[in-house]
Amino acid sequence: MKNTRVKMRTKLALLLACSLTVGTLPIESIMAKAAMVEENALMQEKVLGLEEYENNELVVVYKEENAEIEELSDKVEEEKITENCSLLTVDSKQELSKTLELLEQDETVAYVQPNYPYYRTYTNDEYSSLQWAYYGNYNINQEKAWSLGSGVNQEVIVAVVDSGIDYQHEELKEAMWLNSDEIAGDGMDNDKNGYIDDIYGWNFFDGTADICKYEYSRTERDYVDVHGTHIAGIIAAMAENGEGIAGIASQNNVKLMSVKVMGDGRDGNGVAGYSTDIIKAITYAQENGATICNLSLGYSEYDKALYETMENSNMLFVCAAGNGTEKTHWIGWDIDKRAVYPAAFELSNIISVANMNSMGVLDESTCYGAISVDIAAPGTSIVSTAVGGRANGYQKYAVLSGTSMAAPMVTGVAALMASYFGETDAVRLKESVLSGATENIAFGNKIANNRMLNAEGAFDYYQNKIWTEFAISKVSKKSNNKKVTVNIKAVNSPVTTVLYERGNLEAAYFEGGVKGTALEYSDNAVCFEVKESGDYTIYVLCDDGTEVVEKVSVNVPTLKKVTLSASKKTVKIGKTYQLKVTVNPSDIYKKVTYKSSNSKVATVSSKGKIKAKKKGTANITVTVKDGNTVMKKVCKITVK
Repeated sequence: MKNTRVKMRTKLALLLACSLTVGTLPIESIMAKAAMVEENALMQEKVLGLEEYENNELVVVYKEENAEIEELSDKVEEEKITENCSLLTVDSKQELSKTLELLEQDETVAYVQPNYPYYRTYTNDEYSSLQWAYYGNYNINQEKAWSLGSGVNQEVIVAVVDSGIDYQHEELKEAMWLNSDEIAGDGMDNDKNGYIDDIYGWNFFDGTADICKYEYSRTERDYVDVHGTHIAGIIAAMAENGEGIAGIASQNNVKLMSVKVMGDGRDGNGVAGYSTDIIKAITYAQENGATICNLSLGYSEYDKALYETMENSNMLFVCAAGNGTEKTHWIGWDIDKRAVYPAAFELSNIISVANMNSMGVLDESTCYGAISVDIAAPGTSIVSTAVGGRANGYQKYAVLSGTSMAAPMVTGVAALMASYFGETDAVRLKESVLSGATENIAFGNKIANNRMLNAEGAFDYYQNKIWTEFAISKVSKKSNNKKVTVNIKAVNSPVTTVLYERGNLEAAYFEGGVKGTALEYSDNAVCFEVKESGDYTIYVLCDDGTEVVEKVSVNVPTLKKVTLSASKKTVKIGKTYQLKVTVNPSDIYKKVTYKSSNSKVATVSSKGKIKAKKKGTANITVTVKDGNTVMKKVCKITVK
């Protein structure tokens, strides 16, 4: 990779960025984090007052989709955000109080929260070398990952939920996502998605298709959209073009979708955007094909609406852990103790990223957390693309610092892997990035497992991993037996043998593929039928000798008890009696049959209706089968 010289702007910036992350942690750590998040949420519900609704805006989440409140005042405006979420705007604190009281009594409302403001803050910092993350002493092994080629080269769309992107930048224009269903400039919503002329994405901050205004902000002393443009370059700036820099995923089919939620501070205090902006942006990104989302933003309050939006998304979210602020003298803190969101959310589709400097240690400005933060990546003095406007002398590159720069390092590696392997599953990508990381003891256990980003390690882990996914369903309507389907993906070597046995077994039990029940491997999957509840072990052997065991617990409902409405019954000649059968558990498949020991005395129908024929006695035997288990009960009938 040619290392070209670029003009630098002397201004450095460090962004307060939040991170959502869950790593491969010990169960004790995961439980501790869950308890922490729940406690924070409960505390918020107890203390939330009118002062929390600074902008007189309320986020309302309904219990059901398309619900609405009929009794809202004319002084309240409602804007639909998603099918079950709305933004209410009131004109005064008095009206706010009345609206909150009304919402509290409305049975269609699940909960109400403020429209939280998400902030960005800048400080000056020194930069050392160009793209040291690739070539320095503590690089991320990017060149080794590049040397593998493009692989499957599947198109992967990365949503940059941030300020806008300079889509005309010579390093970015070829990497921009294009909405092929929209016709640029015709003023029409051609694809009927609710957004007119959304060619490169959408500007939710201003409500327009203009994702980069090329406006210079005197408040920020920079271009409004420099932050998103800088992040975009880290991920996918064009490589091998003799100019500028190379993005991490520049040599694969990775496209950048600009989903703008940040702009010049609405309140004069550097507010980037609000909960509803980000929720709409995430929804838009997923609906338009994005599978990875970079979130370099944050706030200090638990945002339930944002949490649920991310929880319900299939995307992988890479989030910055946050930076120190002026109040902390630009020193980062432990977000396990003082949470920053979305960094402190516990979700399986989030990677939280701290900032490592070129010396291989955590930058003093970065927030951290042995539970909340998954990994550290280069984030100090990072050179990348900037908005190329006249106010900065048309200099199209800048050096910025912060966890906002560290997060897209991880996003870039995840996107590169996704394109190379054709993999879009968030959990698999996350596991590979975290499991392939290098341990760096210099982090002092402030990051989960002292993980440091390693692109080559992530690739190696994914390639050498045998991925399995279980699906369990009923065999048929006439049985409680379960069908276990195992999808198996071996990246590095073909699968030659698949076996299974009941029990919690280790690989040695199968004696190299000799012992066990063989399964037919076809279309990357195997199936087998289970008649009894318990643990089952699947053994996979590959052509290169790689073997792995995966374990699954299967519950097969079993007949436990049969009760009759009567064990003895006297019936007069010519009369009938309906014998009722109760089965426990009631929701299992069962077949019930009835038989009379003396049909001259009493007969019984297939539905259990008994008819007395003549004096005497007869035993009615009830047989219940669930496909595997058989139970019998007897009712003695006396006819008089």
